[in-house]
Amino acid sequence: MNISTTTNDPWRCAADMQVYFVHDSLPTRLPEAVRSKIEKVRQVGDFPGRQEGTLSFYPETEQGCAASRVLVIGLGKGDLDGESFRVAGGRIAQKVKKIKAAEIVVALPEELEHPAQEMKQYIVEGLILGSYQFSKYKTVEEDDEPHNLISELVIATSDAPGDVAMKRGLIGADSACQARDMANEPGNHWTAEDFAAYARKLAAEFDMPCEILEKSELQKLKMGGLLGVNQGTIAPPRLIMLEYRTGRQVPTLMLVGKGLTFDSGGISLKPSAGMQDMKYDMCGGAAVLAVMAALGR
Repeated sequence: MNISTTTNDPWRCAADMQVYFVHDSLPTRLPEAVRSKIEKVRQVGDFPGRQEGTLSFYPETEQGCAASRVLVIGLGKGDLDGESFRVAGGRIAQKVKKIKAAEIVVALPEELEHPAQEMKQYIVEGLILGSYQFSKYKTVEEDDEPHNLISELVIATSDAPGDVAMKRGLIGADSACQARDMANEPGNHWTAEDFAAYARKLAAEFDMPCEILEKSELQKLKMGGLLGVNQGTIAPPRLIMLEYRTGRQVPTLMLVGKGLTFDSGGISLKPSAGMQDMKYDMCGGAAVLAVMAALGR
């Protein structure tokens, strides 16, 4: 997905879909055709701007819109925070999947009292997270749609380019998707050794110090808790230590994530409901490695 900004009028930007946002009352910067459409819909009691509300329509040629479709997203009536825009980005992604739009122009609602840079970051995050699919083991047919439909995202804003904010959103969301990929692997396809291999890859790519303790070293250190849990599998354990170093004056922060890649709690003693989700015991370890990947980038 290519992500960029433009200071051009979004109504004049060619795209498969343009996106506008509505909060409590109608923003003053909406194109007249969008404003008119919203007012007409509201007259019959629909789309009051609530958070789950959306409105889509096909603009008439004479209205001067350069896009094939227009989508309006409701932001609700309460105070807005980053999650509000992340959720909005996710709803754009859901709409994209239905209509198969590849080029998107998003008009940043700068009239709202919210930092423009944060809006850019969280909208990008929501779009990427909302577009996520795990299809590694799915057979791809000739007529299947592309995995990631969005090829071009342009954010229309009068603000400075904001590349840093959008890059931060892109990196954070991509890293979260990497953690999801690890979690969605079958239990026998993501073991402690796979965790270790991924850590080594990050260490080599981003020049991070990395130390991985294997079973014999854990035995010497008498790490009985880890070794005891590991008795439930034939796959040997690993203790992975990956570091991201900055200045000496920066406080040390340690993240610890459990990467249990099998069910160790006595599978015959547990109720069957949710048993298939036990493989997600490794999500703590996946999250920590995803954070390290984001820091490296």
